[in-house]
Amino acid sequence: MTEPLHTPEPDRRVLIVADVHLGGFSRAVNREIEESFLKLLDYCRENCTGLIILGDLFDFWMEYPGSRPVLAEKVVQKLTKMAANGFPILYITGNHDNWMHSFFSECGIDVEHEYRIVTWNNRRVLLLHGDGLSDQSWGIPRPLLHRLLRNSNFVKMYQSVFPEPAGLWLMKWFSKLSSLKPSRKSRDKLDLWCRRILEEGHTDVVICGHHHYRRDEKLKHRRYLNTGNFFAERSLILYANKEFHPVKWSETSTKTEATLSLELNNTYEPGS
Repeated sequence: MTEPLHTPEPDRRVLIVADVHLGGFSRAVNREIEESFLKLLDYCRENCTGLIILGDLFDFWMEYPGSRPVLAEKVVQKLTKMAANGFPILYITGNHDNWMHSFFSECGIDVEHEYRIVTWNNRRVLLLHGDGLSDQSWGIPRPLLHRLLRNSNFVKMYQSVFPEPAGLWLMKWFSKLSSLKPSRKSRDKLDLWCRRILEEGHTDVVICGHHHYRRDEKLKHRRYLNTGNFFAERSLILYANKEFHPVKWSETSTKTEATLSLELNNTYEPGS
């Protein structure tokens, strides 16, 4: 395996979230998810908390040359403004982000299409979406269809055949064919792979999303965490005080926006 990029140990809290799937539901549900995520971004900004997105922020995303989808505009605008002001955001793309090109990176967001390994508190932490990797040596290849969809030659051909309105409509329709409730087989496959990577000593911590079920498993001194999903459960992971905490984003009518907080889920149990 090639040695991946390392980044400095963080000097701040970091939130790790995946599978928001903005745009994948009815108008009312989309609005609810979007407003909740916007408040989460406010929390990050107000509490000096960095942000890592492990894929599938949107239910589909396809950039045409010089343009992008008009989707969850308030979220896009807030993310790009935060990045422009120097706020640290890492975005690792997922299987619903197959067609992300230069828009977010040009706005100052760190975009990664494969995986990232960071070293935090002397631990190697592998961050990825979980749908597979191009590097065959990792032993978790992407499905053939998604290898095709990520191929630059395919994208060029697709966009030359379908003008932007038709192409975006077709990709949105195709995205909805992907179930938001992955099969038990696909969940087990990802979980087994994460455990194997830890057992083989390639990294100390694995954090991913993709299959939408929370995980927090300790293998001796190593650890596997899955963020679960934000769209239904508002689940995510907080890195604070040199440790990882599975948390849920909490919003109640008794709290003002300025005092919204993340509540540690002390009774947390891995999803089934």
